[in-house]
Amino acid sequence: MYSDEDLTDAVKEGVFSQQAVDDFRQLMNKRRHSVAVDEENFRLITSFNDVFVVIACALLLLSVSWLARDQGDILRYSLVAVTSWGVAEYFVRRRRMALPAIVLLFSFIGSLSLMVVNTMEINNSLQMTIGSLMVAAAAYLHWLRFRVPVTVAAGTVSAIAAVLAILGGLLDLSRDGLLVFVFCAGVCVFLLAMRWDSRDPQRIGHQSAVAFWLHLLAAPLMIHPVFYWSGIIQAESSLTAVITVVLLYAVITLISIAIDRRALMVSSLGYVIYSIADMMQLYGDIESGLALTGLIIGASLLLLSAFWHKARTAVFALLPSSLLRWLPVVKPA
Repeated sequence: MYSDEDLTDAVKEGVFSQQAVDDFRQLMNKRRHSVAVDEENFRLITSFNDVFVVIACALLLLSVSWLARDQGDILRYSLVAVTSWGVAEYFVRRRRMALPAIVLLFSFIGSLSLMVVNTMEINNSLQMTIGSLMVAAAAYLHWLRFRVPVTVAAGTVSAIAAVLAILGGLLDLSRDGLLVFVFCAGVCVFLLAMRWDSRDPQRIGHQSAVAFWLHLLAAPLMIHPVFYWSGIIQAESSLTAVITVVLLYAVITLISIAIDRRALMVSSLGYVIYSIADMMQLYGDIESGLALTGLIIGASLLLLSAFWHKARTAVFALLPSSLLRWLPVVKPA
């Protein structure tokens, strides 16, 4: 099984012509009755060998950590990080295996994070800032070497933690202040994701995969503060609360359709199910409320998925031309 990025690389190497690859993609789209740009593809697993390698990596890394448990945290977590990097040299850089790449990245970043937490005894903003910046720098080096798409999102998390530590040292943030920071961070990550998306409007390169993980990170950062400020989380069940949830979700759905990313909808789905089910409990038992809510939401999402491309076409007709250049193209179905 090969990805769009593999086909693009084959064109660069002269294995296939660009016209042949374009014709192949068009044929596959016709067979699937879909449009490639609307599929939101990202490569996670290519064969069971990916799972096999991940299991072997997990056994190796856990064994290294266990054998070095008496050597101190610095050496222990450093050995795990070095081992993760070394294994990635073959399975990620040479074999380009997607699932092992993600697992080895998180083992590398996670071991460094644990080393920072256990050795620096982070108890003030300065130490937290230094530790977060160290992890962000490590993520940047990993990106330069292996180009794993999720690395950008992982480094962004560390950068956000560093900024939060700096603000925490300068300001005494309340809950509302923390939510404001989280929302602003989410907006910044969202804009960064849109920047990556704009570099790959056809959704066939690694830029689109990077944008996918950034959207997945930005969504909860933006969604949770919005629903919290709307009073839905604190409020009791009421028709007004349900209407507010539905209207917010409608806006989020329109944004998701326009940018051709489903992460925003998935992140806010829990709030919608909770509020509607809670409202329905006033008129029936819990099981019936949850089942009816699942039926309504599930059927609606399946219908939207079936007509996603037509929905994007309709939304694009309502948007100003100045915004269209930032959005993935809408191709004829």
